[in-house]
Amino acid sequence: MISLNATYDEFKMSTESQIATYEVRAKQLTTSTVSHIHVQSDRTSLRERLEALQTEMRNSSEAFTTVQKNLENERKAWTEDKKLLEDTIADMSSAERSIENAQASRLGELQQLEERAKSAEEKYGREVVSHAESIKAVEELRQQLAETRLTVRNATTAAETAQVKLSTSEISWSQQKVALEREVSELNVR
Repeated sequence: MISLNATYDEFKMSTESQIATYEVRAKQLTTSTVSHIHVQSDRTSLRERLEALQTEMRNSSEAFTTVQKNLENERKAWTEDKKLLEDTIADMSSAERSIENAQASRLGELQQLEERAKSAEEKYGREVVSHAESIKAVEELRQQLAETRLTVRNATTAAETAQVKLSTSEISWSQQKVALEREVSELNVR
């Protein structure tokens, strides 16, 4: 765009310089023509030359106008491109901020999840230890129950044995009592 502006300025200065040169020449020719009015052929030549210069000036002016229009069109296109790029940059900046906010949010959520997982893991570890202790206590109680059952079984067996011995002894004592009473009775009879 800068080089286009520079080219335009150079062309404009060159064209204006040529126009000024042609105007000076035209004045010189006009002055020369007036002083040499008597020479018709010079006059015709000067007129033709003046017409040629005027035509060249018109052509230069048209070229200048065309370049100026092209420059304006390019300025418009450049301004539109610039606006489009600025809008795109603004959209990208907004999207980048949104992404950064989303990443920060996700990072916060991830940290919370990590803390929850760590807490759950610690709780699970405590429950596993507690469960292991409970299993150990249950095993100890089972062992104590088995020992108690064995003791009860032994005591029951001993009690039953004692009962049988008692019954046997009672029968034996009863028989001995009857025998002794008979002997006492026999002795009393004698």
